[in-house]
Formats: sequence, structure tokens, C-alpha cells
Amino acid sequence: MKPVLVDHGVWQMTLPTPFDIGPVNVYLIQNDIITLVDAGPKTEEAWLSFNDALKHIGMTPKDIDQIVLTHHHPDHTGLVNYFNQDIPVIAHSRLRPWFEQDEAFMMRYNRYFKALGYQMGVPEIYRKKMSSIEEDLKYASKGILTKAVDEGDTIDGLKDWQVLYTPGHAQSHISLYREKDGLFLAGDLLLEKISSNAILEPPYNDKETPPCSLLQYRESLKRCLKLNISKVCPGHGKVFAQAHELINERLQNQLERRNKVLSYLESGWKTTFDIGKEMFSKAYLTQMDLVLSEIQGYLDWLLQAENIQKIENNGVIYYKGLYAENTSTRTF
Repeated sequence: MKPVLVDHGVWQMTLPTPFDIGPVNVYLIQNDIITLVDAGPKTEEAWLSFNDALKHIGMTPKDIDQIVLTHHHPDHTGLVNYFNQDIPVIAHSRLRPWFEQDEAFMMRYNRYFKALGYQMGVPEIYRKKMSSIEEDLKYASKGILTKAVDEGDTIDGLKDWQVLYTPGHAQSHISLYREKDGLFLAGDLLLEKISSNAILEPPYNDKETPPCSLLQYRESLKRCLKLNISKVCPGHGKVFAQAHELINERLQNQLERRNKVLSYLESGWKTTFDIGKEMFSKAYLTQMDLVLSEIQGYLDWLLQAENIQKIENNGVIYYKGLYAENTSTRTF
């Protein structure tokens, strides 16, 4: 696919992926320092497509001076290993253990989700099918993060761009905003045709509590309402305008989905898995990780708003609407 000139010096290149989400976008920013934002999945098909796109603008991978990664998901990091090992890689510090594939982090990740699956009430036969971090990293690159950036930082060669820390879809997520013309490199924060998942992740270290990903995601969306965004350059799909209208629509849809989750808890105690199975009767087996992330996000929101209560029995957590009848078919 030919690259698309988004704005002066900013190109969108669309690469194939092996994932259900479909193609992913990477962006080339031509300045005194040539910057690639995101890097597609680690496949030969994506690499060939990327090289072909570069040819259309008279460049090769050797012309790229640095890579900025919006977040750690493999469809955004995979081609880094195809570049020279000394190319600078810049991202949020929370991308580091994913990109460097820190062994202790990976072991803690797998332990955390093994325990979480049990707490959510996932039957053992299905817990065995839940993905491990090793599976998630199959199409990701491994390397050393050259520089960590955070909210308010600037990046060499991108002096007009602000780094915004926008967690929710991923704890490592950053976006880039060019205030002078409102151009917004959104990663997977905001997509036009589909709503990004607020994906569950373990605490970054043992001193932190598990992040409430959906609540973080909502706050990241809300802060975008304060920006004068003219165009959104998304990680998937075409460049689009009218970001504020879309954000307000997403926030309203989330509120409606939250109320739907609450309705499932009016009849008595249920687990995260119970609700996911009822709400997503066709997808809960094929996309269990995403289903559980979504349901748990709404449960966290309802707990924070004190709309529901929870109890633990034999290590499994059950939820019920605050004003649900005390009688229930569930026995402990």
C-alpha cells in the first residue's frame, strides 16, 4: 500500500499484521532527524511492505535516525529488530520490561494472570487456554530501550511535538501532539471505527496496586477534549478529524456499557467470568482475555462509584449490585 502524506513531512504507512485487528499504521516524520513512530509486527510481510512504502518517498530503512514507540503491543514494536542494533529506541519507561523481555517481569506477569484467572472464576479448562506473555511477544522485537520519555518531555528532532502520557489501552502508552496545527499521533488511544480495549495489566512493581485500566483510559480520553486536535493519526484506520465528537460518543457508550454490566448483577452474586459469558456468549471463548479485561474494567468502575459490592470465597471474587435482593441462586 502506498504511503499517505498526512501533513508536510508526516507520512502514514499501513502494514499487514497477523492479528484480528487487521493492518497497523506507522508514521514517518521527516525533519532534521528522521523519526519512525511505531514499527509494525515482526513478520517478513510487514518488513517488505514497509520497505516498499519507503521507496515511494525515496527512502530506505538506513535513512531513519530513531524509532519512537507509542506502546509495547507487538503490532507496534515488531520491526525494530530489522534495523541496525544501534538505532535509538525511545518510549515510556513502562515499555522497558516488555521490550527488553525482562525474565523476572515475564515470570511475575504469568503468575499474576494465572492467579487472576482463578479469582475471576474462570474454569480450569479455560484457564489453561489463557495466553502467556511469551505468546504475546511472538511478534514483538527484543532490544534495549535507549531513552525513556514521560509527560511533558521533548524528543530530539521533534521539537514541535509534546509527549503525552495516555495510559489505559496500555500502561506504556504515549501520544504525540503538535500544538501549532493540532496534529495528534494517537497510537491506539483513539481509533475511528472501533473502540480500543482497556487491557488489564499487572502492577508494574510489587509496591503498586493493579491499575484500573478502563478508568485510566477514560481519563486519557477526557484530557484529549482539552486539546485543539485537528487530525488524529491512529494506529489503525485512516486519519480522521472531529476527535472531540468521537471521544464524547465513546465516553457515553462506556457509560451505557457500565450500566448494562450493572444490570447483570441485580439478580445476585456473579464472577467476572459469569458476566463475560453472559454478555459475550459468542466471543468469550475465542477472545477471553479481551472479554475479561472489559468486564473487569466496568466492575472496577462500579466499585469505585459504590454501585456494587464484592466478597471473596475460596479465593474467587463475586460481585452483586448494591441494591440487589439478598436472595440468590448462588450458594457458597
